[in-house]
Amino acid sequence: MAKNGGALPLCCMAPAELAPGNRIRLQNAIANQVWRHFIDFFPDSTVFSAQSLRVERRRVLLGAGTLLASGVLQISSPAFADVKIALRNVEATRIPCPEGQTTVTGGTSFKATCFRVTGEATNPASQPVYNADIFGRVYDAQGEPALDTTENLRIDTLAEIPPGKSKVSFQITVSEEQAKLGPLELKNFKATGYLGKGSGRLDDIDFSELDSD
Repeated sequence: MAKNGGALPLCCMAPAELAPGNRIRLQNAIANQVWRHFIDFFPDSTVFSAQSLRVERRRVLLGAGTLLASGVLQISSPAFADVKIALRNVEATRIPCPEGQTTVTGGTSFKATCFRVTGEATNPASQPVYNADIFGRVYDAQGEPALDTTENLRIDTLAEIPPGKSKVSFQITVSEEQAKLGPLELKNFKATGYLGKGSGRLDDIDFSELDSD
């Protein structure tokens, strides 16, 4: 509790003082960042099977929970309070795929078709949101998932979303076979990011020292 008798804000609490729901949110945020660094080291998803990727992600989540519960990770910045951003009027337009990107993988390789997804973001905060993860569902014309059946699939990350309403865009890649069926159906698109460039996220930590023995 604060000296004036009021509750401490989330940013100033030690992990043990957080409500269970907030601890889970923080644990997921930390795990997602560790997972992103893991994927950056292994950009070719064909190196791992779908099953092994699920196992590795579970290990990352459990590891983040252990660190949080032990008090190793302390919250020292309000940037750990995430901001939910609604995405509306989301549309997909076919574009040429970047050079060298000819397939998508999900256990099997296919010819790829690339789309530029655009939408209107509404940032409710009074300042920019950084490193905003984009989530959503993409279905083909027959109602089948066009990207992945995994829950809470992170599609892309936007470096910055300004306050209020703004236009956002990012690329997705689906199989050519599904793209030929007709227009894609885009559902439940949203973004989640953090305030401040010095966000306290793992993206701001220098990992270079981990490379030395």
